[in-house]
Amino acid sequence: MGTESISEFTSYLVGLVETSSPVIKFLILIFATAIEYIFPPFPGDTIVVAAGFFAARGAISLWLALAGLTTGSVLGASLGWALGYYALRNEKTKRFAMRFVKEEALRKIHDAYARRGTLILIANRFIPGVRAAFMFAAGLAQLPFSRVLIFGTISALLWNTFLITMGFLFSDSFESMVQFFYNYTIVAYALRAIVTGK
Repeated sequence: MGTESISEFTSYLVGLVETSSPVIKFLILIFATAIEYIFPPFPGDTIVVAAGFFAARGAISLWLALAGLTTGSVLGASLGWALGYYALRNEKTKRFAMRFVKEEALRKIHDAYARRGTLILIANRFIPGVRAAFMFAAGLAQLPFSRVLIFGTISALLWNTFLITMGFLFSDSFESMVQFFYNYTIVAYALRAIVTGK
């Protein structure tokens, strides 16, 4: 799926979030926030931003938006963790995974999660573009699922509450909200580059 196709599909989903039935809205929010953990190019946050905006304007229930977004985030994070966790539990999948993750990188992942695992899990939703990598790495580090579930849920609740709040602040203009999030993304990438050196 090319960039243009993804953009068109995302726009289509945004329209459905505004106009469809509550059940369809709920399923779209789950899908949009879960799929980016498996297919990172998908701009799930565009749907999250739209949900916050439409919740502020009464086109979608505030609690339905928060429940759908959080459910999808947790499902996606769980899938990302499972891919990393079970990749190293079987000899065949481990050999395949180690083609992409070298022993030295795996040691660094274990060390990072041993020292700052809770912080990384809570921060995962706030850093665009690397959420999938964070949860996959948590699986590679063999973190217990209960820990990933608890702190992944906290991260999702904080992030989704933040964006829904932004929806109320920018309820007069969807474009203004999108611009705010675009600026946030640039800052987040810059901070990530400063911290990681990449």
